[in-house]
Amino acid sequence: MANLREELEALGFTVLAEEHREPSDTVDLLGAVWLSLNAVIPPDDAPSLPRPPGRARWLLRCALLIAAVPALALATALDRLLLKPLAGRGKVSNAYRVVARCDATARPGPR
Repeated sequence: MANLREELEALGFTVLAEEHREPSDTVDLLGAVWLSLNAVIPPDDAPSLPRPPGRARWLLRCALLIAAVPALALATALDRLLLKPLAGRGKVSNAYRVVARCDATARPGPR
């Protein structure tokens, strides 16, 4: 939250309100594993690909995703067993809301 507040202020915003809520569902590890898989496993389709993927690439992605199911299941179990009991304790939370006002006169150019 401190980093977000600092960045908003550097961009010329004034933070008016900040709320922290207890997360409704902890999926932090699952999300991290899924994003890591998407970064490593060849995409089955993306606008940036030079040409549409063929059947072999699609089959490779499917096989790799199936092989990753145990890692996804483990991440889900760890989210539920380890992170959920800790969620909302102290000032650490993955759910928050920030209301900020743009001070147009103090706003610098893009960084």
